[in-house]
Amino acid sequence: MNSDLEQVKEWLLANKLSLNVAKTEFLLIGSHHKLRTLPCKPSISIDNKELKQVQQSRVLGVEIDEHLNWDQHIDSLAKKVSSGIGAMKRISEFANQNTLVSIYNAIIQPHLNYCSEDVREEFERDVSRIAGSIHVPPDTVRMSNVLTHVNQGVGYRASIMADRILTELDKPDHKELRQLTRVYILEGSIFKWGNELKPLIDAHGSKTVHVHGVAAAWKLLLWPELRG
Repeated sequence: MNSDLEQVKEWLLANKLSLNVAKTEFLLIGSHHKLRTLPCKPSISIDNKELKQVQQSRVLGVEIDEHLNWDQHIDSLAKKVSSGIGAMKRISEFANQNTLVSIYNAIIQPHLNYCSEDVREEFERDVSRIAGSIHVPPDTVRMSNVLTHVNQGVGYRASIMADRILTELDKPDHKELRQLTRVYILEGSIFKWGNELKPLIDAHGSKTVHVHGVAAAWKLLLWPELRG
């Protein structure tokens, strides 16, 4: 590991980039059992300076801990959203509905959409997607603590995934998050999102109102002018 880090440092120097060793930390990720039974504490260093081991870290706005349970990230997200809701409540008697919607889209919705998971096929996402969503292959199961889940439409798989999300959020520690969660079992959220003219982007990041082409029966879930 240390030799690999030295190579990273050399690459950075060769490309006129710098690494602040004083602010560099490392995080070991594993189950409780594996981390408890490590034969020895790892010693990782750069330029003969030992790096500090941490139990959690923040990367591009996402809180990651050594067990990948996302509790810290959800707590942080809930605080941000609650603060935004409080601000909207304080000004609600002075602002009309359109103004409140604009404020919601500016200070609350981005937090809910950021790092949302999208399990549709890639060709479907190329037509339209929710900005900030993360693509997860359809066969991948990573449902724990998902706040926004996008599926391609009606189906057994959509119901199973939604049930898993609701089961996770039924746990006592997550009761307060139920109001923040959007789970669409019957319609598939991408259809509902499109019908409600919520913001969608295409593969190039441009705004679009279209949703991917689907089977004839599923198209009935979309307004005719939105069928891609």
